[in-house]
Amino acid sequence: MPRATRHYRLRIRNAADSADDLILTSVPGGTNPYLTGPPQGDGQEIDPATGESSIGAYSIEAADVSEVITAALVDGSGRQTLIQRRAYLEMSTDGGSTFPTVLVPGFVNAYRLVTPMRWAFTIGESRRIEYTRKVWDRTTDNFDRATCLVGGPIKGNWGPVTDRGAWRFIVTDSDATTVTLRVLSGSGAFPIDASTPHYQDSMTQYARDQANNLAGAEEVLSETAADTASYPGIVVLVQTEDGTEVDRFTPLAQVVGTELPRVLFSRRDGVKLLRAGTAWSGSPPSNDTIFRLYAWRTTIGEDNPLHIDKHPVDILTDLWDEAGKGYDSTEAATVRGLLGDNTRLRLRIIESWNLRDVEQMIGGLFGIGTRVGTDGELELTTTRVRGIAAPSSLYDDDDLRSPDTVIFEVDEATIYNTVTIEQLRFQRWGSGMGDRPTDEVVALPRTRSFDLESGGGTPDSDTFGVRELRFTVPGTVVIDVSGPALGDHFFEHGLAWEIFDRFGRGGVYGTIAALPTITEKVGEELRLDVSHLPNAGVRGGERILQIVRRTETPSGPEILLLDSGPNLQFSTSPTFSLAAGAADGRKYIDVTVTNAAALNTAGAVLRVEWAVAGSEPSSGSLLTMYTGQIPSSFTTPAVDAGSHVWMRMQAFIPLRRPTAYTAWQSVNLTDLTAPSSLSQSAGSDPARNTITFTAGESDIPLEVRQRPQGDPAGEARVVDTLSPGSDRVTLTLVPGNSYTIGIRHRELAPFGGVSSTTEISFTVAGSPDTLPVPTQVFRLGISW
Repeated sequence: MPRATRHYRLRIRNAADSADDLILTSVPGGTNPYLTGPPQGDGQEIDPATGESSIGAYSIEAADVSEVITAALVDGSGRQTLIQRRAYLEMSTDGGSTFPTVLVPGFVNAYRLVTPMRWAFTIGESRRIEYTRKVWDRTTDNFDRATCLVGGPIKGNWGPVTDRGAWRFIVTDSDATTVTLRVLSGSGAFPIDASTPHYQDSMTQYARDQANNLAGAEEVLSETAADTASYPGIVVLVQTEDGTEVDRFTPLAQVVGTELPRVLFSRRDGVKLLRAGTAWSGSPPSNDTIFRLYAWRTTIGEDNPLHIDKHPVDILTDLWDEAGKGYDSTEAATVRGLLGDNTRLRLRIIESWNLRDVEQMIGGLFGIGTRVGTDGELELTTTRVRGIAAPSSLYDDDDLRSPDTVIFEVDEATIYNTVTIEQLRFQRWGSGMGDRPTDEVVALPRTRSFDLESGGGTPDSDTFGVRELRFTVPGTVVIDVSGPALGDHFFEHGLAWEIFDRFGRGGVYGTIAALPTITEKVGEELRLDVSHLPNAGVRGGERILQIVRRTETPSGPEILLLDSGPNLQFSTSPTFSLAAGAADGRKYIDVTVTNAAALNTAGAVLRVEWAVAGSEPSSGSLLTMYTGQIPSSFTTPAVDAGSHVWMRMQAFIPLRRPTAYTAWQSVNLTDLTAPSSLSQSAGSDPARNTITFTAGESDIPLEVRQRPQGDPAGEARVVDTLSPGSDRVTLTLVPGNSYTIGIRHRELAPFGGVSSTTEISFTVAGSPDTLPVPTQVFRLGISW
């Protein structure tokens, strides 16, 4: 059957990427039919081991017969216009009626006059933005958890640090340009001793000085008002009392004296917020209105770390959204589910990254790759975890243009016999731990290395030399209900064996010159039965291979393949049982693998996935992989007390398809018992009220919550934390006011287990005191 004639089209877009600026084709009678031959170059490529990906580049030549190219080179001012423009190099197989195949959706990287009449264009780097775009140098809407000047110290709980909440401010004044708010109360953002939680009603002198000192670097003089400055590098998030966001504001830099620097907070006025361009631009809030405030600096650095705790796929898609990069949301959701909805990457960022480096870090760590679709959108795909079912497409000798390619190659450069994972462990700063970080977080390095043992008990690296693959992460991998990072017996161990499975003795690669009938994309698998392909000591028979590079040519694609093993599936499924942990039925699960002996006899690898959900999940996160000696029992890492934990397993022999996953099994761990028997009594000072109670747990701290009686429970604020075993707390309250006080158990961060809240309501005896009116006021040269 004769192959269809192929035609090509080059479209170079205008600067706004809203229309085509220059079109060149190879179609006789088509628009500017001056392309002189097919494109040459390399196509997209991924590396399943490291997470690297590249789009490649193509070059194509065109004759400048009517000087249409020369005319498009410069604008009216003589500036070069085509370089770095978005461009599409496309292919047609229907005579040029349509161009459905996009060989490369990229940018014009270069153009040159190769003869007096012929130009050559290089189109590639569709991911140029990823190579050059800086991310995480400043806070953004998607990544805004910097270190708080007010509230926090990190907005939203993060790692070992518990958010002590926003501070309460009251509106005291407003004018045409600003609204002034004075602090009422808040948990001290910078306690004098952070070894234990400390709660401070009103701003301490230390907190004010710390915030003012850190704010100084963000001060910018006004261009429109003399001797006026603001802090455009500081965001003040204003919320209503119930936590609803009002808007985000820029604070004014206040003058406190002729010889003193401007400040964010004055002793007298608190903070001034600029009204222009905000929800308060039309009319300011009324005096005495109460709001909740967080404030943070936008410039990220060592004294203002950025804190991230998200699913790795969500990190990528949030970054792509901010960069204006289109992506296939369906593919992203599929990969997210395969990694497990509970998987999180907890990062503490102190310097900017390139977007490309973030993609590679996540791709290598979790075994996902990025390719570019024919529409120019980014597509996510898994690169290391084999599917249960074999790929549906089978190809043979008849699908090759020529057998004369290197179809089987093993190179020691592709060997990885040592895997090293560098992560960070995070702890809450305490006394004796050196200088206190502004976010109260201490980052401790954690490095784990794993060596492949091919047999005999001696690591391959001792025999053949070290071939290391290293992953470096400015944070740690967690499941969202497991406090500490997953240890080397869990996620890190599983990651190492994913690498050893295909690369421990070298990746098996092969190149084929294919006919256009092979349509699979980069990252996808296919079945290949070619008569001369080595297969377990013989020639021929089906092998499953993954496409890691695909380059289009006029005759068909040149494809680089990575071997994934024979088309065989392991048949012995794991069997197991779960029980609440004997050591602590609130936080651990004891797992028994009832057929571990049979799996070990077969030389199988056991893959364990888990999830935390109220009902059966559709997918889980990798807990670990066991190989060589599957244990008959093991205990999971600790999770939030009272979690509902699900688990499933599958087994496989290296380089073969795994078994189907087992059915999900689950354990609903024991909830924390709430405190009971609350009672209230007042001392000789009616404002001093003691709440006694019976603790429900002897080893879990307690949280004291306070709200005006009648206010919604969700508006209660934490006013104290108590050590495990406590049975009372004394609060200073306003005489004559009515309160609801709640006590509950809450685990220390990074765990989030919490009991139900037991409450007591009462009215404080007496009436509020009134301070005498001052009779004299002295001005001392500075504002108080």
